[in-house]
Amino acid sequence: MRELIDFMWQRVRRDELFLEAAALSFTTILALIPALTVVVSIFTMAPGFEPLKEALLRFASENFMPVFSEAVSENVGQFVLHAGSMTVTGSLMLIVVSLMLVRAVDKTINRIWRGGKRRLALTVAIYWTLLTMGPLSLSLILWLTSRIITLSFFGVDLSFAQQVLYFCMPIAIEMAVVAVVFLAVPNAEVRLRDALIGAVLVTVLFELAKRIFATFIINFTDYQAIYGALAALPVLMIWININWFIILLGAEVSALLGLVRQGKEQAPLLFVRLAQLTGPVVAKT
Repeated sequence: MRELIDFMWQRVRRDELFLEAAALSFTTILALIPALTVVVSIFTMAPGFEPLKEALLRFASENFMPVFSEAVSENVGQFVLHAGSMTVTGSLMLIVVSLMLVRAVDKTINRIWRGGKRRLALTVAIYWTLLTMGPLSLSLILWLTSRIITLSFFGVDLSFAQQVLYFCMPIAIEMAVVAVVFLAVPNAEVRLRDALIGAVLVTVLFELAKRIFATFIINFTDYQAIYGALAALPVLMIWININWFIILLGAEVSALLGLVRQGKEQAPLLFVRLAQLTGPVVAKT
């Protein structure tokens, strides 16, 4: 186990995951509200998507820390209300800032996978899909889940099933979204099992981090006295940074599984055994 930890630490340092996570955190803070606004505005243009819009806003609110989730929801609502009065230049700037986040994620993940350059048309298609179809699919799943939970099946009491769904569905959605990103974004061949292993790691670490961080925020309130009205900002920055590091660590594991299996990277025995779950491992020459 010590050898495995040392191996992963060297990879984290070599790919500068801490630095990359910090850079993505800054871009996320800059693009968070505009990106949500673009997606919600798309839903607003089609009245039939109203339930999906509400599901997406509820999901975003519930997955931010309590100290600033209300502010995020309120700001998105204000942005959407004024979106119709924006000029063409303002609308373009909104989209550009949103695409900055998608591009930053694309470059960072491809650096981890050592992916080459892709054609411009394919890049545009991936960016647009991540910005629109991703939230749309997520909202649809959330809306369908909420409908299933509120209905009874042949009159049978589903209280236990409801509890299982409430607990499992957000986790399953997180895992599926991360796995799709690991499959679609890298300009390299990624096996489904590699992406799923990385997604499972990300989901487990994310759930642990969410509970640990929430406990810390509840019990350590001195930061509010130090930062005053700006107390939410450092909390937001730290939380987003933690999440991006977890995602990049999962991407690192997924990429390493492929490299180890192809004999391009030498790894500890425990990691080799993990790589063998997705296929035969070629000895490194």
